[in-house]
Amino acid sequence: MSDLSSQFVGIFISVVTSFICLWQDMWEQEKKHLMVMDRLQIQHNVRPTMLSDVAKVAGFGLGMATALLGKEAAMACTEAVETVIGEHYDEYGLCQRKNVSFC
Repeated sequence: MSDLSSQFVGIFISVVTSFICLWQDMWEQEKKHLMVMDRLQIQHNVRPTMLSDVAKVAGFGLGMATALLGKEAAMACTEAVETVIGEHYDEYGLCQRKNVSFC
């Protein structure tokens, strides 16, 4: 094997290892989020959305795609998604407090 091939293999293994570590860290965080959301769903007697399977697949794909871009991109995407979800829940809560049914 030439030096160039050896270097490529070394870099490739390093990138794959980093990706796997990042993905495992993100999965551990996501398992905690899922556990909390499942508990809240039961506590508040809320049924899951009909699109939950689609959301799971889309979320997995989005997570994998951003993890491929690196830790900073993955964390930025995660923060953006959580911000939008938080804003949605805040708006929904406001509608519930005002007793508005069309929110």
